[in-house]
Amino acid sequence: MKKIVFLLFFLLILTGCNRQGYQVKRFFMSPISNSENNYMISIQSLKGTIEREINVIDTDELFIKASIESGTAKLILYDREKNEIFVYDIKAEEELKEHLNYIFEEGEYTFKIATSHAKNINIELYFENDGNGDSD
Repeated sequence: MKKIVFLLFFLLILTGCNRQGYQVKRFFMSPISNSENNYMISIQSLKGTIEREINVIDTDELFIKASIESGTAKLILYDREKNEIFVYDIKAEEELKEHLNYIFEEGEYTFKIATSHAKNINIELYFENDGNGDSD
């Protein structure tokens, strides 16, 4: 009986250590300005890595605005084949504004936000054509 209890205890510890989870409080993701190509992501608190998919219709530019109240976070975007398109560091009290020229074909793209602990993360993604995005 002791061996079974020890084995179960060991397995629980092992699975707990290998858990690839995250802690998130108040995660919202919604379209901006009724557009299918523009997204606002808002997270009150995050520990770990969160991964989500977004649907993009053919575009050739991406405007990114991001801010974070405390901590640091990495924003990573992957293409449809899970190849990394970009990685940006978001730092506390520094607003990130980036412009990326890239051909985004229609489909689902994956983004990750990774942090050891960050509060009040706000990210806006504007997928646009021909520089007509309103990123300000």
